[in-house]
Amino acid sequence: MYDYDGLIRETLKMKLYKKICKKCGKVFLTDVRNQRLCKFCRIENREETNRKYELKRREKVVK
Repeated sequence: MYDYDGLIRETLKMKLYKKICKKCGKVFLTDVRNQRLCKFCRIENREETNRKYELKRREKVVK
């Protein structure tokens, strides 16, 4: 059985860090100590890298 009270207690114990995004400069809260980018910049970054690797993969197929 799932223990919702225990889950809530665990999230309350979790330490939150106030960080400044290195890309856009917004202040955000996170539970990861060494996180450097906010949620939106991480998604944006992931999309950019995916595009880059997709292009490389397509170039290999063409050759």
